[in-house]
Amino acid sequence: KLFPQLELLNYISRKHIVHLAFLVLLMLLSSVSEFISIGLIIPFVGLILNPEVVFNFDAMQPLIQLLNLSTPEDLLRPITLIFIAGVSLSAGIRILLLWFSTRLSYAIALEISSQLFFQTLSQSYEIHVGRHSSEVISGITTKSRAIVNSAITPILNILSSFFMITGVAVVLFYINPEVSFAIFAIFFLFYLVVP
Repeated sequence: KLFPQLELLNYISRKHIVHLAFLVLLMLLSSVSEFISIGLIIPFVGLILNPEVVFNFDAMQPLIQLLNLSTPEDLLRPITLIFIAGVSLSAGIRILLLWFSTRLSYAIALEISSQLFFQTLSQSYEIHVGRHSSEVISGITTKSRAIVNSAITPILNILSSFFMITGVAVVLFYINPEVSFAIFAIFFLFYLVVP
């Protein structure tokens, strides 16, 4: 099987599958917020280095007219506030994603360990007489931790990274396809060469 970890979905309740779908949406929102915060760096740095160029840039004119600004230096405060707000929003969404992802991973592990415990209790009396309850609890705890650490959390991290990398690649290819292709080719060759 290509992805044996996906068999875990058979043991997860519908409620947690809905939570997983919400988590995917949160990952997409986090990716978009990262693009926005990265995109805000260019006008912010440009304004610090050369305020006249940014002030005369056509895309900035609606903001300049809305705020009734007259000099390039007047633009520094609003752009700084927009930059801080964008980065703070992006960081807040990333923290929310991390919190929700961790919480959901352990909720799924709790659900699976409860199922394991119920299956253990459903075994015959003879089986229970032959082993200690501490062994049973230890085995269930170890297995549920293994499920979280080797399956659920890595899958969620890979999915989140995939959305982030895909989004960054799309934006980079949209901005400058030639340079983006060269950068990705260099990274690909680097991963082929370095063991």
